[in-house]
Amino acid sequence: MDVKSFRALDLIYDTAVAPGRWRRALDAVGDAVDARAVALVIRGRRAGAPDLTMMSRVYLDFSRTPAGLFYGASLSPLQEDDWAVLQGRPLMQGAIMRFCAGASGSDGGWGFG
Repeated sequence: MDVKSFRALDLIYDTAVAPGRWRRALDAVGDAVDARAVALVIRGRRAGAPDLTMMSRVYLDFSRTPAGLFYGASLSPLQEDDWAVLQGRPLMQGAIMRFCAGASGSDGGWGFG
């Protein structure tokens, strides 16, 4: 495991005892996989269940700009159908789905591994 990946993993484990450290952990994950930004979104299994979202510094900074506020208010609700489809799928055993905005690759940043 390279140094950047080890640092990211170490910071992720730190969040178990200090949840306020998620931003640093996600920044490190982005650095390890050469992504522009990283977000962790945890969706409840039931309709209407609360969501939990943690964002890297880049996402957080964007969310506070006029464009980010517009996205949050006007565009993000358009993703609800996509989330509904993903929620209806069985878990993929042995696979982790990740999306890193700006990651290189022919799959546009989606990866399975």
